[in-house]
Amino acid sequence: MDGKKSITDLEELMQHASWIRNLAYANLRDYALAEDVSQEVLLKALAEPRRTGQVLKAWLAAVTFNTAKNEIRGNSRRWARELKVAQRNRGVQQIEQLDIMQTHRELTYVV
Repeated sequence: MDGKKSITDLEELMQHASWIRNLAYANLRDYALAEDVSQEVLLKALAEPRRTGQVLKAWLAAVTFNTAKNEIRGNSRRWARELKVAQRNRGVQQIEQLDIMQTHRELTYVV
């Protein structure tokens, strides 16, 4: 890709930036995530050449949808992992509390 073509591509992409952000928001319902996804889509568009004859807006829509879907999937997996850790930690805390109660019980018998 020569310099002049990449500048044209960048200008063409920037014309679609708000549309990409709105499409991402429609899928995510979170402005911050939509902004992240739209920036990622723009980077992908600059880095990955699309197939010859492929309409830019259709390609951007597909990339935006897939990136948003991957973001949702990643978040749900992260939340599931965090929940498991929290549940395990809660179990550890309960065991620690039981140990403390057992120690108190033993101390009351000694005293």
